[in-house]
Amino acid sequence: MIKFQPDGRHTVTPRIVVEDPENLVTFIKHVFYGLGEFRPGLPAEMRIGDSVVMVSDGGGLREPAPAFLYVHVEDADSTYRRAIAANAVSIEEPADMPYGDRRASVRDEWGNTWQIATHIHHIYTICELPRAAPHQPRKPRPAIESNVSCRTGCSLPFPGAVIPTRGDTSRTNVAN
Repeated sequence: MIKFQPDGRHTVTPRIVVEDPENLVTFIKHVFYGLGEFRPGLPAEMRIGDSVVMVSDGGGLREPAPAFLYVHVEDADSTYRRAIAANAVSIEEPADMPYGDRRASVRDEWGNTWQIATHIHHIYTICELPRAAPHQPRKPRPAIESNVSCRTGCSLPFPGAVIPTRGDTSRTNVAN
């Protein structure tokens, strides 16, 4: 049976439509060490790390549309320098971000924005923080409080979680 998704592909595959796909393919190969080739009449399937980005001219059916892509690389600084050398315009020079990435931003000749990042340290979610003492049952709070799972799947109350109250469509902040 044929799978709905080709092997090696993620569920979402960005497709960049530009007037000059051959040179964008060259840019991706040079800046991101992308693998793939320009294919006249077909979308180029460029592999950057573990992801595929399709590049085409739209075949006369689609208008060019700029993309905004966040790309994790081994070295954000050197990748940024390669992008600048390949005629990209700097939007943000490399800098350490509060969420643990070292990030830079450039705009290529086709209007695409590339955020170039290297993950340099892990920011812990509330569920990942070590506890000083064994978890103690909490006193119940008003009926609007709910345990909201964070991205790690635990069900501790997540600070700042916002849930609707029963019978009310307004949103109520439960982390008071």
